[in-house]
Amino acid sequence: MTWTAAELARRTGEPGQDYLAHARHGARILLEKFVDRDRGGMFWEVVPGQGPSSASNARKHLYGISFGIYAMANAGEALGDPDLIDTALQQFEWLEQHGARPGDPGLEESFETDGSPVRDDPEPGDEIGRPAGYRSMNAQLHLMEALTRLHTACPDPRVGARLRRVLDLFLDRMVTPPGCTHLYYMPDWKPVPGPTSYGHDVEIGYLMIEAARAAHPDREADAWHAARMLTDHAIDHAVDHERGGMANEGFAFGHVCDATRVWWVQAEAINACSLMDARYGHETDRYRRALAAVWSFCDRWLIDHEHGGWRWAATPDGKPTGPTEKINRWKTVYHTTRALLETSERLEHAERR
Repeated sequence: MTWTAAELARRTGEPGQDYLAHARHGARILLEKFVDRDRGGMFWEVVPGQGPSSASNARKHLYGISFGIYAMANAGEALGDPDLIDTALQQFEWLEQHGARPGDPGLEESFETDGSPVRDDPEPGDEIGRPAGYRSMNAQLHLMEALTRLHTACPDPRVGARLRRVLDLFLDRMVTPPGCTHLYYMPDWKPVPGPTSYGHDVEIGYLMIEAARAAHPDREADAWHAARMLTDHAIDHAVDHERGGMANEGFAFGHVCDATRVWWVQAEAINACSLMDARYGHETDRYRRALAAVWSFCDRWLIDHEHGGWRWAATPDGKPTGPTEKINRWKTVYHTTRALLETSERLEHAERR
């Protein structure tokens, strides 16, 4: 939410919309309530006026801290507040101190309050579903996303070095033919077999290109190649050109196991298809056609034109499914806002050409 308010302030400056005030408020909450001033890092969850409500919520997760870095770096730039950017840099340094291992391109993902990695957990998975002792594509991709934003706001050689290692991890180990990634990995980055997440795959493509542009230009061509492969695979197997929308999950060689049209998956598909169309549209219309198929489904079934916002999900025939609230702990506005901002700019640029 904080990142989104800052991004809208940076990009639009629309009169009557005080996005900077929202960004400032969100940043203050992160600084005052979530940042652990004594031991570093950021708590996973807090209760107003109480701090963490349990030992589990006092844990610190790469996924959560990455979003904190993403938000504070963006808000710091939008607000002209170098202290926010410095706090984001401190969070990165905490992750490096507690999560880096020699020769490992990624970072540890779950930490006790004191920063020691969580090794054994009686629960089947941590707060984002990662089984104890394994690595997750999801946390590492949001680390890449956050470090790209931080390095853009404040170029730092340490941030750049880690960002390059994480991008190399995706390009060399995690993105595999015929165009997908796995959800979980062993500590040595061997994949754990299972379904692929189409939404994450197309999101990874966009984020790899952004990371290469920010800190690893010699691998930008590799990032474009991998991003196109991921997007092509998702279009070939998950986009429904008759009913519209993109399926949620499937397997490497085409079997869809979850055809639900989840809001964030559609948003990332819109972003990825418009990105590929802007780059390769002179060669093929497949990306523009996929973009139209996904957008038409969103416009008809997911966007609430009466009350605003996007619904959680719908079945392929448009029936609402999943949680009914517009915002909850797992549903916010950054996927949709980013996709619409990026796609609008690309389409406007294409029209001007």
